[in-house]
Amino acid sequence: MGNLTLNITENIDVSTGGFQYNYTTTGSSFDLVIANVDAFNAQTLNVGTAFVQIAKFADGATQAMGLYDKQKIKYVRIRPTTASRTLTVQLSDATNNKQVNYFCATDEAIYFVHSGTSGITFDCNSSISAPADEVVQGTQNVTGLAASADEIQIKSSGANTSVDVLIAYDL
Repeated sequence: MGNLTLNITENIDVSTGGFQYNYTTTGSSFDLVIANVDAFNAQTLNVGTAFVQIAKFADGATQAMGLYDKQKIKYVRIRPTTASRTLTVQLSDATNNKQVNYFCATDEAIYFVHSGTSGITFDCNSSISAPADEVVQGTQNVTGLAASADEIQIKSSGANTSVDVLIAYDL
């Protein structure tokens, strides 16, 4: 069984005044080590301005092209590589009628990691069957992570956008 290790490096160099900030998790106990990674799917997709499904998750599913066992998914990374293009990354939970969209900027990446209990979890304060509660700063309308992604869809801000996708999982 393999491990996937994720480390983060932050470098800020402000030319006015000569201020610098450097932080890295490399080689330290702050690295995120994801155990039991037995396989991965790394691919470059060409997407447009309509949502396209890049992964589907189901409990007990036999791994096939684009289909993964929800309990065995370990890590997902999505990154647009076409200049001046951004992505909308959407997680959906059809059972609980929940969806959430994330913005991913050009040459940036968005990461999702298995929650340890029910796949890739998320939540939002509304569903397709009920309106969102009024959001008031300083209060919490979402009390937990009740949604578990059963698919990931992406769309681009423009046509013919190259997107690198890495999905790591346990067999």
